[in-house]
Amino acid sequence: MLRAGLSPATAAQVTALARSRSRMPVLTGLVDRGRLSLDQASTIAVRVPAGYAESGVRSRH
Repeated sequence: MLRAGLSPATAAQVTALARSRSRMPVLTGLVDRGRLSLDQASTIAVRVPAGYAESGVRSRH
């Protein structure tokens, strides 16, 4: 088992964002560039279907 020093909640956020990487590249790109926080991006990744997330983040930048 690998231990990363993350709380279970933060580990779940990181996992959700990693799983959404291929279906939401704009979302994960914004996190990579520091434009969205992990909290913001993981909320979108878990709750919003891919097509809606991409259209929502594109209209804001």
